[in-house]
Amino acid sequence: MPHKRHTGLSRLLPYAAERKGQMTLIALLAALSAAAPVTGWLLVEHATNEGIRAGDEHELLLTVLAYVGVNAAAWVLGTLTWLGLASVGQRIVLELRRDLFHHLTSLSLRYFSQQKAGWIISRLNSDVDALSDVLNQGLTTLVVNSLTFVAAIGGLFLLDWRLGLVALCVLPPGIVITRWFQRISTSPPRTCGRESQSSPLSWPSRSLGWP
Repeated sequence: MPHKRHTGLSRLLPYAAERKGQMTLIALLAALSAAAPVTGWLLVEHATNEGIRAGDEHELLLTVLAYVGVNAAAWVLGTLTWLGLASVGQRIVLELRRDLFHHLTSLSLRYFSQQKAGWIISRLNSDVDALSDVLNQGLTTLVVNSLTFVAAIGGLFLLDWRLGLVALCVLPPGIVITRWFQRISTSPPRTCGRESQSSPLSWPSRSLGWP
């Protein structure tokens, strides 16, 4: 059976697999952080029904303190999640740069005589920097917002299943539009951007005598 070749960000899975324990801990922190808003909604409902309507000031005070504690815990958990994902992303980028350097130094001189120096520099700098931005910002936002979305839908079903069904109606069109936008915004911009960057970068390299 042929080995399945990784494409896109799935190529980074071997790097992430080396940190299963850390990734598991981050996933747990992110799940707890995403569940905090749902807990806050339930506390607001409890404060309204058991505190304000029932006229129980003691119960209302306890619920308000619990609400403040939940939000403070959510802030701490969210901060730890962002820091953890940023740390993992930076370590992956560091290992990727190291592997790229070892791979380049193992290539023959014929490869460097056939490829533009600016193209190689562009791949090492701009592409890796773009990947670093994705891991530090895009991936973190994706994980946190996805878990928050799932928790919010679950919370809506707990409060009112009809409201949860209405919220789910926007999910299929959102997925279709996202996939459509992803398909129309792929190869041409990347190619043009890389070529435009490799040309000015190759000029000083060639001027210094590097082919």
